[in-house]
Amino acid sequence: MNIRQTLYTLITNLKANLLYALPQSQFRGLLVALFFSSLIVIHAYFDYKSNNQVNLAPYIPQLDAVDKIQPLGPRSIEINTADSLTLLKLPGVGPTLARRIIAYRKKKKYFRSIQELAQVYGLEYEKVSPFLWLDSTLLAAWEKKYAIRPPSYKQNLNTITADNLQSTHLLDSSLAQRLIHYRDKRGGFDNWQQVAKVYGIEKWQIELLQQYYYLELPKLELNQADSLALVRLPGIGLILARRILRYKKSLGGYYYSVKQLREVYGISEQTYAKISHRLYVDTLAIKKLPKIQINLILAEELEKHPYFKKNQRLARRIINFRNKYGPFRSSQDLMKVYDMEVELIQKLSPYLSYEIPSSE
Repeated sequence: MNIRQTLYTLITNLKANLLYALPQSQFRGLLVALFFSSLIVIHAYFDYKSNNQVNLAPYIPQLDAVDKIQPLGPRSIEINTADSLTLLKLPGVGPTLARRIIAYRKKKKYFRSIQELAQVYGLEYEKVSPFLWLDSTLLAAWEKKYAIRPPSYKQNLNTITADNLQSTHLLDSSLAQRLIHYRDKRGGFDNWQQVAKVYGIEKWQIELLQQYYYLELPKLELNQADSLALVRLPGIGLILARRILRYKKSLGGYYYSVKQLREVYGISEQTYAKISHRLYVDTLAIKKLPKIQINLILAEELEKHPYFKKNQRLARRIINFRNKYGPFRSSQDLMKVYDMEVELIQKLSPYLSYEIPSSE
């Protein structure tokens, strides 16, 4: 049905329904209004159609100008140099698989054999293998560049540097730096499960590291450890590290045992249990530290020592005994001081010097 027939049907219906409902003059006016309205609608329709019609001719190339698609020949793609667009030519390889192949190659540094592609998830190796090849010259150059240079003997993974680990080529440089950073942040690795928490490291890389490295937590010499070293210990924050150093200064050094850390305010039994096996006291080094000259020191100075802060009367009693009965020659003389306990003498002994002044 064309437009003319449509208008004729409309007018006929209107005439049949409205002929007797409207006066003849009003009916004619209505028909004129409908006619002009129809012209406006028809004009608008064809105007829209002409303005929005797309000319496809410029987009249709001549058939003679289209290159003929060449079939993929055998051994036509070198797998270590192919980019993602080249890999898309392989049968069954879409954008996702192409990216997966590139990512796997980047992780391994290079493909050492075509069979390695079978490890790429989702790839149908039998379909793509006939079209792949390896450049042996390029492969030899990469093997020389990335050849593993393991240490000559097993080393402690907790003590090596990032440069040392990178030089072995067991891990790529970014992963090696990440491992050392994570190790230093947590204060060392207790076991290989903790190494596995390093972001990006895989099981086969951990197995490779286990061939050339062992795990042994490094020990700190308590008197030489600074705050940076102490905060790496489990349970030790900056506040506790400062207290440990401050107490060491007031004592004159941790002379005889790591157990002296129990005397530091804030270190609980649980914290001590976590850190005690990571620390030691160098008994040879502490012999060089200055000691308290018990036969010269004043009562005011002795009272400041941590072992007398809670019992300053005892410090004055020791000095009074010395002034009355003469210099102390050994710890046995200290036992003669009233209220002097054996345990305190044992704790004080490493700090005391019984040297007698020359005037005596």
